[in-house]
Amino acid sequence: MRFSPIAAAALALAACATPASQPPPLPSPVSATPGLPVDEARRAAIDANSWFARPRPNQPAQAARAHAELEFLAEALTREPNLRGGAGAGLPQLQIARREHRVALGIPADAAAGAVVLGLRSAAEALERNDRAAALTALPRTTFAAGPEETLRRLARPPRVPSARPALVGLAQRNGGGS
Repeated sequence: MRFSPIAAAALALAACATPASQPPPLPSPVSATPGLPVDEARRAAIDANSWFARPRPNQPAQAARAHAELEFLAEALTREPNLRGGAGAGLPQLQIARREHRVALGIPADAAAGAVVLGLRSAAEALERNDRAAALTALPRTTFAAGPEETLRRLARPPRVPSARPALVGLAQRNGGGS
């Protein structure tokens, strides 16, 4: 699923209008299949795991997508009871991986997950179009405290997230998939 700049802006505005008692909506995973939430989570885990298994330098778009999926899964599994059962013991490991990836990319612990996911996905799309200016705009300092330039530099030289692979492998296997 791809977001146009207009859709991204609309989602950002909707997140701002969400009552404080509810977290803002979380975008679906990149590989979302409508109506199949467990399969979506498994597919997101498999996709992210394939990148974290062999992170490659100078591929910031792929890194941004993998980090977006990691963030998505960590948040979705805490929000969605129907997905939690498939996470099993992997949920605490996934939360550790989420903290590691946020530190590695300079994302504050209290940043809204939806903003992180949307920013990383939008940056990935922009990089795939060779639109560096749009990628930088997608990574606002309010969510990516290291700043847009530094965040892109960190994505280009894959940051270490030691807990990501074990958490994602476990999640994919518990949900009926493999790695």
